[in-house]
Amino acid sequence: MRKILFIILFLFFGCNSEPPEKHGSYSTMYSSGNLYKEMSYHKGNLTSLIIYFDEPGLNPKLGSFPSFQTEYYDNKQQANLTSYYLNGNTESIVEFDRKGESIAIYNQDRLNNNSWGFNITTGWIKTEPFGMDTENHWNDYCNKDQKNSNHSWDRFYILGDLVWRCRGLDNGQFVENCNCKDYIKVDTRWPDK
Repeated sequence: MRKILFIILFLFFGCNSEPPEKHGSYSTMYSSGNLYKEMSYHKGNLTSLIIYFDEPGLNPKLGSFPSFQTEYYDNKQQANLTSYYLNGNTESIVEFDRKGESIAIYNQDRLNNNSWGFNITTGWIKTEPFGMDTENHWNDYCNKDQKNSNHSWDRFYILGDLVWRCRGLDNGQFVENCNCKDYIKVDTRWPDK
């Protein structure tokens, strides 16, 4: 009986070691076959995270551009956050110091012809030029939803990550995000995550 107890204790305590440190790049896919998430680690620390848009019905290679990307300092503090338009061009870049304070924000128009923002360390500052195209739509085309009289943003978890999606108010169905482009991203209508 003691031998069996010893074996059970050994298996329970002796085999429950820490999981190995992650090192390298890991990726997951949407059910559509498009790339969903890429994470890079160095000695167990997350150094980069990229989340990709998924457009159902598109060739997987066409759907493979990020919605945002973030990088981290060695102390696990976020170093920067880059957001992208639906057409794949850079929308904004926010840079942080090692304490987590934002030190620079760069914004760009949808075609990446103009930029504005500030950088505290260099003293650069530029206000948004008049008439910039900053609407986030998919290659100059938006499939306007005709089934709903109005729309609202919904924030919820997909595979452990919080995402924003546009929904029709009349039927609650998800529609293309461009239908919510004129609304502030707040989730008061469907608060459950």
